[in-house]
Amino acid sequence: MPGKRYLLLRWLWLAPLAAAMGIALNGTTGAAQETTVRLEAPAEKVRLEGPPFTVSVLVDDVVNLAAFQFSLEFDPTVLKATAVEEGPFLGSSGRDVVCGGGEVVAGSASLACVTLGAPVSLGGVPGADDAGVLAVVEFTAAGEGETSLGLQKVKLVEAEIDEAGAPIVIPIATEDGKVTVAAGDGFAWLLWGPVIAGVVLFVIAAAASLWWFRLKPRAAGSAAAPESPA
Repeated sequence: MPGKRYLLLRWLWLAPLAAAMGIALNGTTGAAQETTVRLEAPAEKVRLEGPPFTVSVLVDDVVNLAAFQFSLEFDPTVLKATAVEEGPFLGSSGRDVVCGGGEVVAGSASLACVTLGAPVSLGGVPGADDAGVLAVVEFTAAGEGETSLGLQKVKLVEAEIDEAGAPIVIPIATEDGKVTVAAGDGFAWLLWGPVIAGVVLFVIAAAASLWWFRLKPRAAGSAAAPESPA
């Protein structure tokens, strides 16, 4: 029994030491956060005859970002992409941004942007850190229904090179989205219908009253007096 008690006490003493070493080596007790590229789409339904709206392509928990590319896929019978533009995040590091491949076709919108400058190890300016908007895609509704928004061909690249001189690709996770398009807002007619009907009835009543008073004969006492002979 004394031997078992000694072993138990030893493990109880080693457990806090192991936890402390884990914190020192990892900097945190939780798992490291993964770089994520995700979509921010309208939470509410989009109206079929409503104004254009946008979907943002965002990145979270990235370090030293120098370039990106993506393709956003969707159902062309529900949505129509009208434009795709770079967001402010990539250029927030101070590196000059050049974009190409900004293409909008039926069912797809794509964009690729890079920053100019040497890798960090060769004296270049570091890339963008943290989180922000990579790009913004503008849409209009094409038809009723629901469509998924799928991120394809996504790639993030560091402002650094590996030992072989090749760009370093950042491992990522992606989060897709969806958009629902509904028919035009008929509820507005419930509000404006009675108002419009009231205005029409008022105009009709005013016109009828004017017509009645113009045709109504004058009363006998209100007839004009005859002119006296000269």
